[in-house]
Amino acid sequence: VVAGTYPKVTVDAKGRATTVANVAISALALLPLICIAGDATGQNPADATTYNYGLQSGFDPSSVAAPSALPVVAPRTGTVIAAYGNVNVSGTLGSAQNATFRVINVTAATSEDISSAVAFTAVNNAYSNAAMTLAVTAGDRLRIEFLTPTWTTNPTACYFSTTILIQPS
Repeated sequence: VVAGTYPKVTVDAKGRATTVANVAISALALLPLICIAGDATGQNPADATTYNYGLQSGFDPSSVAAPSALPVVAPRTGTVIAAYGNVNVSGTLGSAQNATFRVINVTAATSEDISSAVAFTAVNNAYSNAAMTLAVTAGDRLRIEFLTPTWTTNPTACYFSTTILIQPS
């Protein structure tokens, strides 16, 4: 099934068509949704550090090649077309320097930035990219990479979540 308009037929008890109407199915209704969530315990990110996170595993400051953060596995082949995230700072708010968040396809060794302008200056700091083109294959391992700036004031007790939309090919 692809996005479009499809007929909907209502039949009576004898099997006769009584109503014919068109029903629209949007492309968003057909998208599988992958949710990657950061650690629920709150993190205190350090200056100038690269972290990875996946499915409820907290941060992993190790390399992208072999991080211990549990990956999310792509359920279908397609393209990451959007990512939406939020950083909740429940402790000290960070200074005005920005962080970068990106989606990493660990299996294919490819990545694409979600945003390089993520601030930690409010309690809730949303970020998104609705124009992504990162290719994925069913079974690929995906993670979020988070690159911290050198803050004047480091944020504390941060909670992270990111949702990725994959359009099937």
